[in-house]
Amino acid sequence: MKLTERNTLAYVMLAAVIVLLIPHLVRFLFYNNIMIGDEPYYHATIAKQIIEQKSLIHDSNYVFNPYHLVLASAGYFIGVELASKLIPFLLGLLSVLIFYLILKEFKMNIEERLFVLLILIVSPAFIYLSVISNTHSIPVFLTLLGIYLLFKKNIFLTILSLLAFAATVPFGIFNALLVITLLLAYIIKEKSKKTIILLSIIIIISAVFMPVYFQEKTEVLSKEGILQSSISDFGALAGIGIFNILLAFIGFSLMWRKKKEHIFIFLPLLFMLIGLFYLQTIIVYLNFVLAVFAGYAFTKIKNMDWQVKMIKNLTILLIICGLIFSTASYLNRISNMQPDKEVIKSLEWLRHYSEPDEIVFSHYSRGFWINFLAERPVVTDKMFEYYPGAKERFNDSLEIFYSRNLKNTRTLLNKHNISYVWIDSEMKQGLVWEKEQQGILFLFRNNETFKNIYNNQGIEIWEVYP
Repeated sequence: MKLTERNTLAYVMLAAVIVLLIPHLVRFLFYNNIMIGDEPYYHATIAKQIIEQKSLIHDSNYVFNPYHLVLASAGYFIGVELASKLIPFLLGLLSVLIFYLILKEFKMNIEERLFVLLILIVSPAFIYLSVISNTHSIPVFLTLLGIYLLFKKNIFLTILSLLAFAATVPFGIFNALLVITLLLAYIIKEKSKKTIILLSIIIIISAVFMPVYFQEKTEVLSKEGILQSSISDFGALAGIGIFNILLAFIGFSLMWRKKKEHIFIFLPLLFMLIGLFYLQTIIVYLNFVLAVFAGYAFTKIKNMDWQVKMIKNLTILLIICGLIFSTASYLNRISNMQPDKEVIKSLEWLRHYSEPDEIVFSHYSRGFWINFLAERPVVTDKMFEYYPGAKERFNDSLEIFYSRNLKNTRTLLNKHNISYVWIDSEMKQGLVWEKEQQGILFLFRNNETFKNIYNNQGIEIWEVYP
């Protein structure tokens, strides 16, 4: 069938809907429609607090992000959990649509557009962006919208482009710098005087919002290596598949020959590659650029004259299988991520058993679940590095986990007013402990200090006696 604007866009949007619905369908059928991972529970907790308080969070430890206002606004009408799934899904589809229009503005032929978008849709970073509740789906969409409107070269649309770009600034310092980089690239490409004025306005706006981003943070947790945090095949949640990277490298080499024509791609690429060493979530933005290179490379390979046609077909088949395998593996991984039904059941039980002000101790990666599902405060979670005394909290947590000295452990439990200890099987299988009877697991036998009040499917809850 001959590709047309209408059927190409229809194929792309249908593919996006199918891919993005798979994790939600798995969660609906086998996990009682539970949200995936831990990050969505943090955002849902903040949104829920905003709805209940009918105002912004006035906690000095809270790191402001406009996404929480959007989530709370939608959650007020349809519920926070449904909004947490619907907002990234809809923004993902809209981002695909806008990206298609951008590629059209860049004069890419219809076949190249098709392959670029299909590679984008099956990339793990895009699936993360559009399936898991996160703070990047809104600024990514607004950035794409700003780019599209900027290239329409209409005064009114240019103003709208400026507004779209400006709306990304409160989401983080990276967004402000990315906007500046994009406008610089546009100036170089178009030699436009009016954009210099727009750039000046953006710089002023960025300077105004700059203090928002310098939230004091104590570096306590060890950072993952750049490969581990950027490549999905190595375990990255928001990462890029190895085949995507290989194709992108080929496409980069081919497009570099006409680098002056593609300055609007290469300048942001350079900025994002440098930024990736400092902020790992840049990968969700970089993914769009790499998809352009990868789709361009795949088109060239497909249309290249090969002396041996069988080798050509095998090469294309290998690339397609590699992309599909990477996508299938990632979809399987995120669809079956914790929390599961047993985690939810235990935390709902704890909510009914305990009092609202009683503190629960667990691994920091479980903190968001406990906050949202059990509605109880914790000692540490994945944001605790922004709290006062973060290093002290972390060291005390390690001491509680690993010490077999009952007196020291009791002192620390009392220091943080801990009433319950929540443990799951992953914590006992390498996340915290490597051996049985290690640290506090050994101390649990002291029934004057601890009482086991819940034990089901590898999840234990221990009550701490004062």
